[in-house]
Formats: sequence, structure tokens, C-alpha cells
Amino acid sequence: MSGGTSATQTSESSGHSSCAHICPELHEMTLLLDVETEFQDIQQAHLKFERKDEAESDLAHAHGRGQGSESSMPSLRSLVKPTDWEKLRSVVRNFVELALVNPNLEPKLIHKMTVKLPGQRGWLMVEEATLHRISGGTRLAWLLLKGFRNLAPELHVVCGML
Repeated sequence: MSGGTSATQTSESSGHSSCAHICPELHEMTLLLDVETEFQDIQQAHLKFERKDEAESDLAHAHGRGQGSESSMPSLRSLVKPTDWEKLRSVVRNFVELALVNPNLEPKLIHKMTVKLPGQRGWLMVEEATLHRISGGTRLAWLLLKGFRNLAPELHVVCGML
């Protein structure tokens, strides 16, 4: 944007950003654009979220913009099947603990991961889910998800065959 004004500053000053209303924890967005396409397609998006403190969250709730103490902060827990959560939580935690003591730790493949993305009706099977370490002794990890396959069509085929 011209004049050094960021999209975040613009939305904060206008006071009526629809994105801030939907997810107040969205702090920053980086987009990789293909300027050769008519609409400048987004090829990649990196979203940065920041958990709001309780006082700020309660103030937003009072103004009708938030959920009070029920944060809308995105989490891995909100994406995965409830029956898969404990196992996945343990796998991720163990990976990060190992990465803290082994700076050469190889990425870890997670098998049979199923997710539900915001706005989706059904569950999606992830063809490739991989945990990657972050250097520098941090308790953070990257989770790369590739290839989403809708589980619903398979169910319809099975039911149709009965």
C-alpha cells in the first residue's frame, strides 16, 4: 500500500473490518499473488494470529464484536476429530520435546489425519501431514498439510452399493 500504511493499520483506523469482526485474533496476513492471472490469484497465504487478553476480549464482546472469554483463536484442536485429538496432541507434544534436544530431528509423518476446515460441512482426509521442527530451541512446530480428500463421496458410494 502507498505511503507505508499497512492493511492492519487501515482496518484498525476504519473500525469496521469484516475480517476483524469474524476473527479478532487475526493479526497479519501475507499473500503470494500471481499477477499474471486476471484476478491476481492468491497462490499462498500465511496468516498470523495473536490471542487477545481477557480484558480486551470482554470489551469487544460488550461492543458486540467478540465472544467474551470464549476466544475464536484458531487451534489444532478445533480442526481435528474429537476422537483423534488426544493422540494427535500427544504426537505433536512429543515431537516438539524431541526437537528441543535433537537439532537434527527429521520431520515426522502423521498418518490418517482427518480435519474439518472452517466453513466446510464434512471431514477431509489429509493425504500428507508432516511435523517440522523450528530451530532455535522453541516450543513451536510447523504442521504441513497437503492434499485434502472429501470423505463424504466415499460414504455415498458405499451406501449406494447396499
